[in-house]
Amino acid sequence: MVTVRFDQNIPVAKTSDRIILLLLSVVYSAYRVYCKIILRVPRKMYYTAFVRKILPKRKFLLRSPANANIFLYCRAGHEMDNLILSNYEDKVRFVFVPEPHDTIVDVGAHLGEYTIPCAKLATRVISIEPNVDVLEVLKENIRVNALSNVVTVNKAVYDSHGYRSLNLFEDRTGMSSIVIDQYERKMKTLEVEADTLDNILSVLQIDKVDWIKVDVEGAEVNVLRGAKRIISSNLDNIRLIIECHSDETAKEVIRMITNFGMAFKMLDGHHIFAYHKN
Repeated sequence: MVTVRFDQNIPVAKTSDRIILLLLSVVYSAYRVYCKIILRVPRKMYYTAFVRKILPKRKFLLRSPANANIFLYCRAGHEMDNLILSNYEDKVRFVFVPEPHDTIVDVGAHLGEYTIPCAKLATRVISIEPNVDVLEVLKENIRVNALSNVVTVNKAVYDSHGYRSLNLFEDRTGMSSIVIDQYERKMKTLEVEADTLDNILSVLQIDKVDWIKVDVEGAEVNVLRGAKRIISSNLDNIRLIIECHSDETAKEVIRMITNFGMAFKMLDGHHIFAYHKN
């Protein structure tokens, strides 16, 4: 049997992680042969999903393929699949380049895919993540990158204050949602505190914001409804990057952006970039 190095495209930063992934690559090769010859079916899962099956709780430290100076912990499976892509949301990253004096608000921060690179460039990042399990990994990523200018907030951003159910979908932690529950493999719900962005920033005594990034799996309109004060008071300088879950949501987001008096362009099929209209 010829062993294929399925681990080679995973840019781990620790030798211990590389050894583990290499050993599991050997086991995975045997698993593929077993599926093909014994079961006579294609392999039932991809390599990163296989690693997650064997080591569901282990965190691997990756060196970002887009920036060698950025390190990110993640779990194997869907989290890892996104982080190892050098072109992941590349059109967003092309425009989302803060300046040294900027304040960034990352709504739906997840593991820090945008929080970490932004914090290396800007004065301050407010990183908001409702899933406390994901938030702990985000905090590890802040520490491993030696950042002291990130404020984390464990809340869901919405259009009112209260408590809501956050729907979780197996290892797809980036797809957790307080408004969508139709994804396959829904595992459980988590009760989380929700609040408006205006309230959150008011408590933090933040009035000046230069960027707001929104990735909230279907609650984009709700976020904007609860952010009218901060957007309106920063119209001369604020820029928004909003991932829209559906065409209907995108139309409503565009309507709201237009009402704010902002210009916009589509970065790809899902992301809207809104900015001051000169």
